Order: sequence, then C-alpha cells, then structure tokens
Amino acid sequence: MTEKPHIFEVDGQQLVGMLHLPDGESPAPAVVVLHGFADTKAGRNFMYRTLARKMCAGGYVVYRFDFRGSGDSAGEFEEMTFQGQIADALGSLEMLEKLPQIDGSRLGIVGRSFGGCVAACVAAECSDVRSIALWSAPSDLSAFANALPDPRKHPDAYPLEAVPLWPGIMVGRGLAEGLPLVRPLEQIAKSSADVLILQGSEDQIVPVAASDRYEKALSGAGNSVRRHMMEGTAHSYLSAAEQREVVDTTAKWFDEKLRDAEAAKKEQTHITYADSGVDIATANETKRRIADTIRSTFGPEVVSDIGTFGGLFAPDLSDIDDPVLVASTDSVGTKLKVAFMTSRHETVGQCLVNHCVNDILVQGAKPLFFQDYIGIGRHESEVVVDLIKGVAEGCRLTGTAALGGEMAELPGFYRDGEYDLAGTIVGVVDRKRIVDGTGIGVGDMVLGLASDGLHTNGYSLARKLLFDVGGYQPDQVLPELGRTVADELLAVHRSYAGSILPLCREGVVNGLAHITGGGLLENIPRVLPSGVGVEIAVGSWPRPPIFKLLTKLGNLHQDEAHRTFNMGVGMVVIVSEKDSGDVAGKLEAVGETVWPIGHVVNGDSEVRLCS
Repeated sequence: MTEKPHIFEVDGQQLVGMLHLPDGESPAPAVVVLHGFADTKAGRNFMYRTLARKMCAGGYVVYRFDFRGSGDSAGEFEEMTFQGQIADALGSLEMLEKLPQIDGSRLGIVGRSFGGCVAACVAAECSDVRSIALWSAPSDLSAFANALPDPRKHPDAYPLEAVPLWPGIMVGRGLAEGLPLVRPLEQIAKSSADVLILQGSEDQIVPVAASDRYEKALSGAGNSVRRHMMEGTAHSYLSAAEQREVVDTTAKWFDEKLRDAEAAKKEQTHITYADSGVDIATANETKRRIADTIRSTFGPEVVSDIGTFGGLFAPDLSDIDDPVLVASTDSVGTKLKVAFMTSRHETVGQCLVNHCVNDILVQGAKPLFFQDYIGIGRHESEVVVDLIKGVAEGCRLTGTAALGGEMAELPGFYRDGEYDLAGTIVGVVDRKRIVDGTGIGVGDMVLGLASDGLHTNGYSLARKLLFDVGGYQPDQVLPELGRTVADELLAVHRSYAGSILPLCREGVVNGLAHITGGGLLENIPRVLPSGVGVEIAVGSWPRPPIFKLLTKLGNLHQDEAHRTFNMGVGMVVIVSEKDSGDVAGKLEAVGETVWPIGHVVNGDSEVRLCS
C-alpha cells in the first residue's frame, strides 16, 4: 500500500492532495474525498485519512485533496467559488481516470457538508461516478447564502473587506453571488449514481430535513438510496465512536456498490467467525492482558483461577453466627454515553462496583465477590482493558473479589464504539445485624452523606440539559464547576462501605438508603416501615454546583430535581436522635461529609420536602 503527495492542475491552479494506491496490479475502483467548506482540509483531517487507509487496504485507489484556496492548494480562500470547486472535483476524477491502476468505470465520491453539495453536482456531469457518500450535506444553500451580505447592495464588502460567515471564516464576492444558483437536489437526481446519506439526528447546522429532501429527490429519480441515521450525533462527528461509524459505514457502502463481485468471490473462498464480526483471537488476547489485573483482587477465599466455567469462592464466616447472603445486580446506565462521547472508559467500571457495593450495604452486608457483564458490538481491546481496570480498582478498594464475568461480542446488536456494562455482587450479613428499617421510629434523625456528583443516576436528563439545552462540549471547562463537563460527569460513584459497615456492626444504624435513580423522594421510602414518613429540610445542606447548574438549565421544579438527582446526598443514614451526634462524628472522622437533613415523623412511608 502506497501513500504519497500528488499535485494536479485545474485552470492553471495547482491542487495538492494525498494519493493512496493499493498493492496489486489489477485495475481498482477509485474514490475521491471532498472536504467541507470550513473543514480542517483533506490533507490533515484524521477521519479522511482513516477512511482512505481503510479503503486502500481493501483494494481501492483513494485521492483526498484540498480545493483551490484552501489547505495546501494554490489560491486565496476569499476567491473561492462553488463553480471552481466543481471544476476541481471534476479535474480530480479526470486525473484518476488517467492512472493505469484505475478502473475508470468504477468511481465514487465522498462529500462532507459543503463538499456533499459539490459531489451532488459533479455526479450529474460525470457518468462514470457510480456511487456517492454524502456526509451531512446541505440540500438548500439559499439559507447559507442569505447569511451573507448581498453583493449588489454591498459591493465594497467583496473581496477586499472581510465578510464574516463564522468566527475566523471569510468569503468573497464570487461565492456569495454563486450560492443562490446551486441546486444540489436537481443535480443529483440527474445522475445514475447510488447514494448513501449519513445524517446526525442532532445536527443543528444541516438538519435532518436535508437528508429527507435528498432521499425524496433520489427515490423520485429511481436512484438506489440508503440513509444511515446516527442517533445523538451533531454536525462535526467529534467523538472517536462517531468517526468510526462514519468510516466503517462508508467503506461498507462502497464495497457493496463498487467492488467487483467475481473478484470478491475469489478473494473469499470460505467464511470465518471473524467475518461475522466475532473476533475470538482478539478477545483471547484481551483476556490475557487483564488476567493479572483481575487476580489482584483475589484473596485466599478465591479457589479458582481465571477461565473456568464458574468462579469458586470459599468465604471465611467464622466471625458470623448466622450468615445470610445478600445479592444485587445493576448497571451504569446512560453515564456510559458520556464515556462513549469522550473515549474515557477508566472510571465507569469502578462506578459499577461501588454502586453495587452500596446497594447491599443498605442491608448491612459486606461484599464478598463481584461478577461483571460487558456486551460490545465490536471488540476493542483497549476499551475492555480500561473497563476491567476500573472494575478491579473498585473491587480492591472495597475488599471485593472480581470472581469472573462475561465478555460478549455481539455484532449488529450494539453500535460500533458502544457497549453495555452491568454486574452482580454477593455479600454476607449476620442475621442479627440485618438493617431492614424495622427499627426506624418517630423522632429518629436523618443524616445525609455527601455524594461525589451525580454518581450513576439522572444522566439522561443531565446530558439533555448540558449538551442540548446548554450547548456545552464535554471538554469545556465551566467556571462554576472548576473543571470540564466530562470530568464532572465521569466522577467516580462514591462507596460508603468502609465508613458505614463498622456502625452496622455496632448496631446503631436503624436504616440506610442508597440515593440512586428516584433521588431522595423515591429511595428513602424503600426502607421505611409502615406508620412513619420522613421530612427533609431543603436547604439543610449545600447544593454542589453541578446540581445548581442543572436546575437552572432545566428550570426544574424542586420535586422533579429531588426525584431525578441525588442533589449532593449519596447515602442516607437513619439513627436515633440520641446516637446522631456520635454517629455523625464517627463518619466525619473517617472522611465523610455529614449533614442532619431531616427527621422521621408520623406518616405513610412518604418523604416530604420542607422549607
């Protein structure tokens, strides 16, 4: 496979690009990549380079170049015109057709955003273009043109004066006059090319209606058209997962439309499990890499090694008179979406373990062992390794053995770059030390222990408020938070086991509630006996900045906020009034932040928020 700079001329202007040539002598299909209007240009764009290399490895010639006036090509950006871009694209196709390695009857074009409009128009003029991939291409440039000063009314604005389109982007008179004349829908309907339309559901620059119009125009003209909607994706394809999805979907499309069927048959004489998307060899290598990490959680109670069909655990119960096992299963929920967005997977495994540890803690149980489940569409070793490192860290810090788990590769079930993460924990408690809330009585104090942010609940609403309503980016530092949005959302779910278990053994805890989904209003009632309720004094503890921000962005009612988020309280401890001071002091002595936030009253297992 060869990758080298390649220069060609159109209208006397030198255009610079990168030419990717596959190994082998057979005439190969060729694809031209056209960048967007304000893009990072073809020569330096990571996604274009990834696509070119992937397709070249599959037997394609790929050329990615910069339009005149952009990137490394000749000309000034302010002198760019739409007709000039069409001429550049046609020139690149003519150049490719002259290469001996090219099968000129099998040409394709990738056009991103503004470059998609160019691709649509070029396909109408070059009958050898058999397939097109449009990445978030606008269908109507009139709105784009309307944002520019009218050159007839403001002739001095072009090209000598800067005409701002976006911050740092200026255009010239030729482009402004030409845009209203561009009709990409009419042009693409004149071609016989098959068309793939990639569209992000959250694209605010090129809305979903644009792909609707392309699909309607192409279907009416009898072209083969396929639309691939990327849920939750904006215009820029910022995350690694989104870029992988774009690249893989595009490469698969061209394989289907441009590859010679007979050649493909000769290349593949048999089907393997890997061809279906399940890569056992890679998964086995990942298991080898994580083996020592998992073993680091083992104590003498673990009597089986990694790889057995079941995990063997022989607990030492000599200090427990009447042992009762306690089990719980949970997941990380849509906090994973933030991990996908940022390609940061090292904390969610620990969040999962701590969440499960806290769930059995509310009944007074200490953890024994934990088993995880990872379901993933395409096995990515680095992602899995990071997940297991987080699980192991959570297990080590809570004295829990990572006894085993399941790693399932499920092609077609999950989107590339996404996975699910769940786990089951088993613990033990002496029957006489079970905390079940039956000892809760009127007059008991309700102590709140500080959370470390959202923990693992409320993320569907939090993502909507921060990313959709607030328009923040994951890597954006917010002064009120003192860190990036991603750092705040990916903070580790706090474990309270080390602080609370000694109190459970003393028998001073009447009730515990882990504040997860449902917040204070839904979780405290789960541990209340009949005949009592709880009054929470809103304002008796300081709200962390993240909850103030979310409440402001959503204009959330008080009940809605306290039913969705933990609002800064991750665990509730209910104790008698006479023990409350001593219990609070012991918790603070081991590093917990504790507030008296309410008390138990007569009621019907409900929680009331009071001023």
